[in-house]
Amino acid sequence: MVIIRDEKKNLVGYDLIIKNRTGALAEIVDVFRDHGVDIYYTETTLLPEFKFGLLIIADYTESKASPEFLLDILKKHRLVEDAVISPAYKDLIYPSNYHRMELDGIRHIIISEVFLKGIILKIRDEFGSQGSKTVLYHAGYSIGKEIYNILGKPLDVEDVRGGIELLTALLRGTRSGNVVDYRIEVNRIILMISESWECEIQKGIINETASHLLRGVIAGYFNSILEREIDVIETKCIAIGDPYCQFEITIKS
Repeated sequence: MVIIRDEKKNLVGYDLIIKNRTGALAEIVDVFRDHGVDIYYTETTLLPEFKFGLLIIADYTESKASPEFLLDILKKHRLVEDAVISPAYKDLIYPSNYHRMELDGIRHIIISEVFLKGIILKIRDEFGSQGSKTVLYHAGYSIGKEIYNILGKPLDVEDVRGGIELLTALLRGTRSGNVVDYRIEVNRIILMISESWECEIQKGIINETASHLLRGVIAGYFNSILEREIDVIETKCIAIGDPYCQFEITIKS
């Protein structure tokens, strides 16, 4: 994670490798508290051999302690195996070490909206409005089926309600969207999703519904769960000013 410095705050980053013990995080936080240093941001990464990486962005705005003084204390802490002040480039603070992020053997990456916007807009430029819809939908369809194979199937997700619950967890967990409401009808699902990155990045750029990747994800995902043909239409969209994106999912016979 890259943290942009706040001009009104004196922010300093610390990269730590900590022994994974009960109460370890609380003990490290206490070091900062005891010296009047606020914690602006934290991020942990599980590491092998019962350790974890800890990135702390500390706010020294109201503290009289020096970053180097706290670094020396941290280095001597019984649970800390390594501690350094995070490097910074101009107004960017970033980790000093690379730690691969994996959960259950699946690699996870943090992708900035800047990268995603570049991808979406380039696809529109190269394939045109209609062509980009097709490309994004089919890419999403494949992603949806993969989500079911890797996550849904091992968790025995077999019905609509379970599918919505897992989709809610996945979208919230990855910060890519938020299922705010849904209705289950006969052969029909109404799904409302706010905070969709795909639509937020296209606000002011297009004047039509924009969730073609997510629409494909939903179709491929529920097709795998129900083993029936799925049709997904977006009837409301953040990109055109709606508070959330609404998807009408038809389960065909």
